[in-house]
Amino acid sequence: MDNKITTLIGLIALSVLAACTTSPTAELMQRGQITTPAFRDTLPFEMRNDYIVVRAQLNGRPMAMDFVWAPGALHSTLSEESVSYLGLDSLLDRETGMLLVDKVAFGEVVFEGHAFEVKDYPVPAPARCIAQGGILGSNLLRHCNWVVDFDAQQIVFMDKAQFATDPPAHRLPFKTHKVLGTPLIKAEVAGHGKQQLAVDLGYSGGLALSLEKAGQGGTVVYDAIAAGILETQSAAYRLHAPSSLRAGDWQVDLPVVTARAGEARLGNQIWQHYKVGLNFQTEELWLWPREEAYQPQPQPLLGWLPRYDKDGGLSVGYLVEGSPAWEAGLRIGDKISVLGRRAAPAVFNDYCTYLFTVQQRFGQDDQIILQLEKSEQPVRISLQSQ
Repeated sequence: MDNKITTLIGLIALSVLAACTTSPTAELMQRGQITTPAFRDTLPFEMRNDYIVVRAQLNGRPMAMDFVWAPGALHSTLSEESVSYLGLDSLLDRETGMLLVDKVAFGEVVFEGHAFEVKDYPVPAPARCIAQGGILGSNLLRHCNWVVDFDAQQIVFMDKAQFATDPPAHRLPFKTHKVLGTPLIKAEVAGHGKQQLAVDLGYSGGLALSLEKAGQGGTVVYDAIAAGILETQSAAYRLHAPSSLRAGDWQVDLPVVTARAGEARLGNQIWQHYKVGLNFQTEELWLWPREEAYQPQPQPLLGWLPRYDKDGGLSVGYLVEGSPAWEAGLRIGDKISVLGRRAAPAVFNDYCTYLFTVQQRFGQDDQIILQLEKSEQPVRISLQSQ
């Protein structure tokens, strides 16, 4: 199943990809070109919580910034801190929140005249821990071809006249988003019918369907953390039973199907099973299976995880309806005073420590005792209590 933290980070990344596909924003996002002549180069990357993170230089500044590499993202973003750090404030259009960057460079390869949406990430936000620069989206990445090699931890990228030479196991057609160029494939999902899915290597989860197209059923998950960041009144989405997906001659088993508001997409819990090629010239997705299968972390056993609050304390931030934690009386937003045998504010040193370790520390617990501020008695959560 999708684990809580990768799902959360995926939601945050997706929240900055809201489809502003009309008026001047869309026009700005369609700008840009590659001025480098025929080229083929290699870009190293690092995996951080199932996100591909690369380094790029903007406007010739010597300091490179970390970005999430996300061809499934509708557009690129920059954090406000990065804009100030790089001295690009004068380029920001305050009315639209957009910034035209003269040059984005990966080594000697230069992308010119691309637009970024400038985002003000809150202090306790995954974006600050994963890649402080922001996100490189499809409005920039669609201008050349890419092969993502998870084993070598590198991306081979080249002009559109070139591509990989070794034949793939699967070769699937895709369509690009009519405005911004996000690659979209058509697939049949067992139990959910035909779907159009974004090929989103900037999403850390597996298969996410829109609530409208996923159908009824599934288990309700309450996620106050994502709801707060997305500024929505709905803190709930649904997890559906394992399924399978078929597109052409490609079939993959899905450990879980997530249904939430937004576009349907396939993320890195699927793509990390392959070396992935994106040919934007011929609009084809190439897949070479990896010898060593990727193993995502499972859903938290007790059906809950703590939220890191702005004051450094902890509260209930993620909760599965019907889980041991739910049956023990936990509810979203409950303040935690003691977790295990430690005072809640002393459990994590800072937000980034929380982000990278909370799943390992609490996701595999089969029992735990905690003290809630709303109750005088400790609460014991156990798998045996069901």
